[in-house]
Amino acid sequence: MRRMFIACLFLGACAQLPPGRAPSGASPPAAVAAAPVSCVRHAPGVGPVRVAGARAGNAVALVRDGTRLLAYIADADSRSLHTIDVDAGHELARTRLDGEPRQVLVLADGRVATTLSDGTRVAILEPTADPAAPLAPVCTRDLPAEPWGIAASPDDAKVVVTSAWGSALSVLDEATMDVRRVVPLPRDPRGVLVDGHDVAFVSHVVGAAMSTVDLAADDSPDVVDLSLRKSSPLASAEDLRTARTGSQGYALASLVLPAAGGSNGAMEGAERVFAPMVSVDPGDPERRSSVYYGPPFDGVPKETPTVAVVDTDTERAMTRYLLGTSEKELTRECLLPRAAAVEAKAGRLLVACYGIDAVLDLDARAADPLRAERRRFDVPAGPTGIAVDEDAGRAVVFSQMQATVTVIDLAGDRGAFRHVAVDYHPDPGLASVARGRMLFYRTDDTRISSDGIACSSCHVDGREDGLTWTTPFGPRQTPMLAGRLPGTAPYGWVGDQKTLADYIQNTVTRLGGNGIAGTDVDDIAKYLLTIRAPPDTARQDVLVARGHALFDDEKQGCATCHAGGTTDGQGHRLVPKPKDSQTSFDTPSLRFVRGTAPYFHDGRYKTIEALLADPESAMGHSALLPEGDREALAAYLRSL
Repeated sequence: MRRMFIACLFLGACAQLPPGRAPSGASPPAAVAAAPVSCVRHAPGVGPVRVAGARAGNAVALVRDGTRLLAYIADADSRSLHTIDVDAGHELARTRLDGEPRQVLVLADGRVATTLSDGTRVAILEPTADPAAPLAPVCTRDLPAEPWGIAASPDDAKVVVTSAWGSALSVLDEATMDVRRVVPLPRDPRGVLVDGHDVAFVSHVVGAAMSTVDLAADDSPDVVDLSLRKSSPLASAEDLRTARTGSQGYALASLVLPAAGGSNGAMEGAERVFAPMVSVDPGDPERRSSVYYGPPFDGVPKETPTVAVVDTDTERAMTRYLLGTSEKELTRECLLPRAAAVEAKAGRLLVACYGIDAVLDLDARAADPLRAERRRFDVPAGPTGIAVDEDAGRAVVFSQMQATVTVIDLAGDRGAFRHVAVDYHPDPGLASVARGRMLFYRTDDTRISSDGIACSSCHVDGREDGLTWTTPFGPRQTPMLAGRLPGTAPYGWVGDQKTLADYIQNTVTRLGGNGIAGTDVDDIAKYLLTIRAPPDTARQDVLVARGHALFDDEKQGCATCHAGGTTDGQGHRLVPKPKDSQTSFDTPSLRFVRGTAPYFHDGRYKTIEALLADPESAMGHSALLPEGDREALAAYLRSL
């Protein structure tokens, strides 16, 4: 496979699936009691135990029942955990939950912890003596909104959980699962693991950064800069100096390099954290671009896959540059990485990629793993989880969109496959938009875009990438879609598209796509209207109530256009930036505005407070309010 960029390191050196056997048992929804119910095991020492060393959560967790290898699969669509017999190739049981499991982690004593991302809970269950029986509920614990990633510390004393919408890392006591500490983090934290020094490393979906939290201290989190600069003979000097941002940081994996006697010299014994992500160049907002969105191709694409390699001792990224080596853009790139795992004995990093539905086999001991691709495996649509059986040299992959587990033999040159269909029971509404969902995540489709990006490249899982992109008409911020579209026509920042279908067709044109059929447009539109919004965690207190009253007050004028926090469906004149050719913009919905910075069509405001305090803003008269009133108004906006 051709590749057109090289990561320079060390600070600048240059199918038709066979039917699966029906499970022998399925439980009713697990009515797990909330705290303060004890989370201690009801039946210690019973059932499967986790595979040695598996302390980082994933959508796939491996356990052993005697000599038999089993897998627990987190199926968010079916609100279930599946128990799969990996050796026999069939499903044993389905444990129904009252939430959407995102990652699963087996604790040292065999309990099973899973994050329920559609709310505020992590659920604890335990196996019974019969692995073909559903897992038994033990307890739940309340956490900040949208629990996602989960991991255990090396001494099995602590469990850490990321909260995506809640922008936090919770530290729990593993024995009791009581919350000991909640650490605020930058927005959209997802993957997490804990290194040998008891430091939690956290990936982020938005931004080129990794957070680190010392679990043994009460310090604030540190930030590891993952931004890259490009090096290409086709790029301008100004562009070469600009640091790129990042996106799609869902997954993390780690590897301790071989001890003395290996082949890595001074690197031996060091621990590396791998963060598959996408390096993004949205363009300079002070300059108009000749294309949508971002700058023209100059040897390095505006969205470029990479694997950031972080040294845990120094907590610094080893990768600094992307080198363009071709004038042609590549195909079949991993632009939507979703899961990662390491096979330590083979020095293998596996990355599961949405969009191209493939698992990349990378050399984890290479300075730049993405430049050292060994091979790739095609898997069913939507791979969300991957775990490695070190003993047998196998990878177990879960593909959510086709509800299929794939077992890959990593030892052979080509890899032998076994597919296991899980007992899939999605919500009927989700099932009805399955095709539109696949199209939304499809990369490398020239009907949709000329450079391989998907709808979800910018609208990450239906939300947004936190970026302001250059366009021929001026800078445009990526708007959130999930939970905002119904009843908010017309569409587009200038409100020039009457229907959602019109807007999708127009977007494809702007992205340089060849065009998609009407049925495809309708399928995408139906899916967009059903994308789950973030968990509703609106609080009502005195400050919010005061802000609500100010919002509705005619003196401020907020509710004149944003009645009820939504939209009047009208265009309004604004003071444009010098590089913007338009002055009238459609009123956007304010639903979930607290998690969608920056603000305004051109991303001019980094925070809600900055927007409310600007005396030159044409948006009402909030700048005239005392600071305390603006604080109340901001609190109300964050509650929407």
